[in-house]
Amino acid sequence: MTFQKINFGLTEAENEKSDYPNLLLHGFLDSSGIIDRVLNDNKYLVYGPKGSGKSAIGSRIDLLAQEEKKFFAHQHFLRKFDY
Repeated sequence: MTFQKINFGLTEAENEKSDYPNLLLHGFLDSSGIIDRVLNDNKYLVYGPKGSGKSAIGSRIDLLAQEEKKFFAHQHFLRKFDY
């Protein structure tokens, strides 16, 4: 495979989730184990600075919920709240 053929995904996880879900399901690097902690340690809030991967984490969890049917997930985005 050449470098030009590598799909690095999109800049926004919500778009990647709809256009390239396999990247979030099979190409997601979770070196700190955050997905396991969110799913198994009763953690329910993911926060961090812009660009830190919050939406990617939520999108991956949502895709896993659709695929595995063992749990349900719902993302809330602050940009959709009235301030």
